[in-house]
Amino acid sequence: MRQLTAFLVPQFDLIVRNPFEEMVPIPKTGAELPLVGKEGRYWRRRIKEGSVKIIEPKTTKRKKN
Repeated sequence: MRQLTAFLVPQFDLIVRNPFEEMVPIPKTGAELPLVGKEGRYWRRRIKEGSVKIIEPKTTKRKKN
């Protein structure tokens, strides 16, 4: 089954704008973005050209008391 979203981060300190969110740049720490539909086509092109890469999002571990 195809993944519907991915956590993307900009490569090489690039400013990668999200045209679906009023051209606001995606954060350097990354953002969860779609990989299907109209938006997905845009982000898959950015992955292919090397502007962004897919990473696993960092999760915060809770401390047990």
